[in-house]
Amino acid sequence: MSILRAIQAVRAVQKRLDVEPLFTPQTEWTFQAVPDDTTCPVCMSKDLNIYYGDELQQKFPYLVVESNWVIRPMVHPNCRCMLMRKV
Repeated sequence: MSILRAIQAVRAVQKRLDVEPLFTPQTEWTFQAVPDDTTCPVCMSKDLNIYYGDELQQKFPYLVVESNWVIRPMVHPNCRCMLMRKV
């Protein structure tokens, strides 16, 4: 694959993801905890779990949408975890 075709493919995926709704059953999100000494057991237990868009607002009622690619689940105050959209 040429570089031009690779760039076009990436742009096509980005365009599709930029217009898709975030909270649909088809949208998958991966929970990513920050693995260090201050990470709480609740967040570590969720690390790398897959969630679907239609269940996010129920499971994470205080979530903050940062972009079409990143949601902060805000499991607790000062939560540093992220939900990353799967491609």
